[in-house]
Amino acid sequence: MNTLTDLNKIKKYFPYHGKKNMVNNFLLIIGCIIQSRTVCLYKCRDKVKQVRGGKQKSKANSDYTRLIRFFKMKMLTEFIKGIRQLLISLDSFNDKYLIMDRSNWKIGKKNVNLLTIGGLLENVFIPFNWIQLNKRGNSNTEERKRIIEMLIELFEWSGKSIEGLILLTDREFIGDIWWEYLCSRKISFVTRLRGNMYGELTTTKGKKNFIKILK
Repeated sequence: MNTLTDLNKIKKYFPYHGKKNMVNNFLLIIGCIIQSRTVCLYKCRDKVKQVRGGKQKSKANSDYTRLIRFFKMKMLTEFIKGIRQLLISLDSFNDKYLIMDRSNWKIGKKNVNLLTIGGLLENVFIPFNWIQLNKRGNSNTEERKRIIEMLIELFEWSGKSIEGLILLTDREFIGDIWWEYLCSRKISFVTRLRGNMYGELTTTKGKKNFIKILK
């Protein structure tokens, strides 16, 4: 992004923040993170002048304050929606595959268990939606349906359709009801199966029955 036209194209995804320099600061932070290869804002501040082309003089402390101020924005939910829409609209976004995964860890005694779905942007996984499961262990069918519906809504906001995309999942994401749901949404899928079962996985144009064979 290096022209006013590009900036205006980006700002259309942030109708509530476009006139408050939030978009400019957002792009500045992204540039600083890429240049410094860290999300530590205290280290990112040293790259502000470089990212801005060295045209304006500023002190490190004022640059640091500017970066921190960005995260105090109002209407954060709307801004995050804009980021998601922007990512999906990029030409480099791979609109063929979706990836669903879950990650579980602990912060002290608190369980953090995130179910995530996203896509590939230049072969890098980018999460589009996620939900906190508020429990330990695997997700269930209803939780998976919920995150798919959230993604469908996001794609519709961006003027795209999720139909025909291929969902890649691990062994956790199995089950006839779950697979039937994906077919009903016209989502193809490739799933890694457990060692004691075999599944007949088909595309949306194929059969909608699944066969399990125990070893």
